[in-house]
Amino acid sequence: MRIVGRAAVAACIVALGLSACVAAPGASPDPSASPSASASPAVSASPSASPAPAVSASPAASPSGIPCPTPLPINPATGAMVTTVEALAALGDAAAACYGTAKLEVIAYVPGDLRAGFVSGYTYAPAWLYSDMQFAFLASSRDPARMAWLDVYVPPSIGVCATQDSPDCVLHPYLQSWLGVIGHFNDPASATCTATPFSATDAATPPITPARSEAACRTHFVMDSFWQQKPYGDVPVVNAAMCPVEPITIEQMVAVGATIGDWYGLSCLGDREMTFDAYVVPGVGLLSGMEQYPVEPRWLADPLNTGIVLTETRAGAEDAAHWFVARVPPDLAGESGTGSCDGSAVDPASCPFASYVGKYVRITGHYDDYESMTCKVSGGPGGSATPEPAPITPDAVILGCREQFVVDTLAAATGPAPSPSATPPTTSTATYH
Repeated sequence: MRIVGRAAVAACIVALGLSACVAAPGASPDPSASPSASASPAVSASPSASPAPAVSASPAASPSGIPCPTPLPINPATGAMVTTVEALAALGDAAAACYGTAKLEVIAYVPGDLRAGFVSGYTYAPAWLYSDMQFAFLASSRDPARMAWLDVYVPPSIGVCATQDSPDCVLHPYLQSWLGVIGHFNDPASATCTATPFSATDAATPPITPARSEAACRTHFVMDSFWQQKPYGDVPVVNAAMCPVEPITIEQMVAVGATIGDWYGLSCLGDREMTFDAYVVPGVGLLSGMEQYPVEPRWLADPLNTGIVLTETRAGAEDAAHWFVARVPPDLAGESGTGSCDGSAVDPASCPFASYVGKYVRITGHYDDYESMTCKVSGGPGGSATPEPAPITPDAVILGCREQFVVDTLAAATGPAPSPSATPPTTSTATYH
């Protein structure tokens, strides 16, 4: 996030080709680093190279008539064809016909609810491949507005995942994080799939033929391996001697940011998890400004909402030079992900900070959130800026998102009670051009 101007009460933030008015100190030039394609250490596999041109083709169309995608690139580190959750979700059952038994690689988000099966009148076997209750949901995004889903069946060779949010589920340690997943359709065990009615005399539960059972199982995406995915790419280099030192506090981070620049958090701390106490400033937020380029996902890139303003102590709330902005992700803000969480117009139904405004909280969070890798411009220049803003590159969009501090957890913390007679600071309505 790039900060322009220096005012006691308000200044304008420019981020990802966006601008919004909020108090903050310092000034910095535009970062110019470009992400490079290298993957993170593996849990069950270790892809480490960028995808190469495809060496195999997909059929032109599936038996259902749905067009199959063009040939996919191959990751030479895994030998798997690289695709996306969105692409597989769009194909649906036709994906099995398009890809046969080919190994497919996707990056997916593990939502808090791993399974949402339904109860039918059948007993399925094998349960791990055919049960209506034993599969995981992986998502393309943590933002419900952009989310596509992929059902993933976990074979015994990988582990079990038969109970929602159960600690014994192999994916449980990775809730609300990103995984690289390799899997396939048309698993050989599909030939053994059977569905038996609970009661042989129950007319409402007719028999399912073995052929129908096998066909259903062949459309299931079976996990071969997975690893925890980390963001990747170059970041601006800073003098390590100027970086925050333990114990890290908001005041220290604000001061370092004013000296180094707005990318200091990413450059100094990477994606390491940090915990600190903070005061939630009432009456301010990312409320006004002009968005030069609309960027998705909105919770991470929109300058007009889903941010919360924090300070080290209540005294800092009176001076914008001490303010620190944190981003609130949809999986923390509520299932809808649409509530306001901007510090001054919080929606109690969805913003987890609502009960803490004007109070102290203990926050855990990080920079370099993996969803930054999905950030992209979703439209042309907006507003009435003259001259028209220069085009923004995909690398700059991603880097701008990686620079945002994202909240993981929060809880009440001790601190002096806010004065009921205090007048909250105001937010400027000026815009940056």
